[in-house]
Amino acid sequence: MKLKSFRVINFRSIRDSGHVEVEKGQTCLVGKNESGKTALLEALYRTNPVVPEHAVFDPVVDYPKSDFTYIEDVEAGRRKAEEVVEVVYELDKSEKDEIAALCGKRALLNDQMTRWTRYGTPGSGDDLHHVFRLELSTADAMNHLIRRFGANPSQLNKSTWKALADSMAEFDGEGDVDVLDTVKEIAGAGGLSLYFYRMFWDDAPKFMYFNEYYQMTGAENLDALMEREESGNLKDSDYPLLGFIRLSGVNTTRLRQRTSTTDLINRLTGASHQITDKVMQYWSQNKHLKVVFDVREGNPDDPEEMRDSTSNLLVMIEDTVHGGQTPIDRRSRGFVWFFSFVAWYSHIRKEFGEGVILLLDEPGLSLHGKAQHDLLRYFDNELAEHQVVYTTHSPFMFSIDHPESIRVVQDRSIDETTRLPEGEGGTKVVNDLDEVWTTANGDTLFPLLTAMGIELWQMDIVSKNRLIVEGSSDKDYLDAMSSVLERKGKSGLSRRWLVLQAGGKTKVSPIVSMFDAQKGLNVAVLLDVGTENEGKIDDLYKKKLLKKSNVVRVSRFTPGTIADIEDMFERDFYVDLVNRAYGKDAPEIAPGSLQSNEPRTVKAVEGVWQGRRKFSHLRPARYFAVNLDEFADSLSEGTISRFEKLFETLNGLLKK
Repeated sequence: MKLKSFRVINFRSIRDSGHVEVEKGQTCLVGKNESGKTALLEALYRTNPVVPEHAVFDPVVDYPKSDFTYIEDVEAGRRKAEEVVEVVYELDKSEKDEIAALCGKRALLNDQMTRWTRYGTPGSGDDLHHVFRLELSTADAMNHLIRRFGANPSQLNKSTWKALADSMAEFDGEGDVDVLDTVKEIAGAGGLSLYFYRMFWDDAPKFMYFNEYYQMTGAENLDALMEREESGNLKDSDYPLLGFIRLSGVNTTRLRQRTSTTDLINRLTGASHQITDKVMQYWSQNKHLKVVFDVREGNPDDPEEMRDSTSNLLVMIEDTVHGGQTPIDRRSRGFVWFFSFVAWYSHIRKEFGEGVILLLDEPGLSLHGKAQHDLLRYFDNELAEHQVVYTTHSPFMFSIDHPESIRVVQDRSIDETTRLPEGEGGTKVVNDLDEVWTTANGDTLFPLLTAMGIELWQMDIVSKNRLIVEGSSDKDYLDAMSSVLERKGKSGLSRRWLVLQAGGKTKVSPIVSMFDAQKGLNVAVLLDVGTENEGKIDDLYKKKLLKKSNVVRVSRFTPGTIADIEDMFERDFYVDLVNRAYGKDAPEIAPGSLQSNEPRTVKAVEGVWQGRRKFSHLRPARYFAVNLDEFADSLSEGTISRFEKLFETLNGLLKK
């Protein structure tokens, strides 16, 4: 069976979450801190946990404190224990076939099985702690069983299952004994629904919960670890370590009776290789790590619980590049989380098979954005056989392209300054993103809006050919002159280039470095004068992030060796452009008045205006682009030729 939906009622910050729909693959619960995401997963986990001792709902701890009289009322017998989680499962084909084979095809009214869990601790009265419903037609099932028994439905008493069993036992004919036994079992179970509940529930998927506290520590006393396990007082951090030890083929008894430390270390090392190899397939941050285990006696400077022990287990990370070993809990929290999760999951997978639903609270919280993408890739490739429900507030942990997998968690009561009406406060889950945009506040929407921004940005840069220019004026001139050349039947800048503005000389290098994360790109750079950036550009060559041939300097196409893009134009033309762009806002520059000993036209204009007006080269560029028709006919053949050669050079760098 598959998890279809769940609903949490009166648990911590949750009054009524509403029905949370769950996908057959991954379901992502997105919400800000304190919105109740963790409470949702914890409540669901306790309904059927992989660790049976966790199946407890304690009203003193968990019931909303705003209605604390509930505990007194239950203890006094004035109220019954309330249902806290409703879980809806969808039966799979084999289960539906089993019902049809036993009770006929008309017996099953729908393929959903609902189970409610109440406050308290499950025990001998488990049926009181859990309530179950499977919608079946008793009449159709009885008629089918009677016919299988060898009788006519009108011949037997169908008022109850017990009455049917009694009348079958008294039937005057050759009745099928196996069918009679089945009817007796149904009667003994308390009805058809409970009969199939008990038949199916043992194989129902277990919930595995994992959060940042389930992470291995760097050192543990093995005797103390086994005592905690036997007494049922395990720490969260014990579970992945115990899972790892069991995965190595060493159970608790064998650990107590160990006769060879070398044998234990070899077994742990073998299991470590398996897990490390799996982690490293998806860990792009540092490929030179390996996990090393050691078992040794305590030393005087060790933690107190380890000093007098002969069996201390040390979990170390070795960096094969920098050398040295570090306790695992002192390394990157992201790596520790990943290794611990794979260790615990690998054990659970071995014990329960595919019948596990993974509940991951803020997975990858300590991971770099790119490593979070690696984690999602791990989910897709390695956890595809499981349903995965996870929480996040990171825009890198879900894709806005798959809105069907996103659920938004919000608690309006923590955002409002006044108390909300009854029923509107507490954690709520919105299944439909279309509804979110009009109901959620900015904090709740922030990761969604950020993810949308990232998606849109990636759509905008879908081209494999990216030309980086220093600023908006460069782009304006390139776009405008490309249009001029195309009008004249010449080749402009190819539309296969995506032109991106760096926002200044100093930002060119960071932009190029950023694109290295996206493999297969062809990046070129058009540089104005700016020797202060040469060192950083050289670094890009050394790191093989940029080809030397893909750095094009404007000065290559101008008479002078030092040039900005403005120097592609004749000086008198540019002076006229400046005068028109500024109009009466600035002193007019007379033709031929620029200093001839200043090679850069922009600097020469600044010299004329010095002390009277600050010159911005962005204004003439924008004016030229917007009013291109005013200037198209007055452009010199030299200007046309220079831009034509520039475009030919750039187009020659396009990736085929």
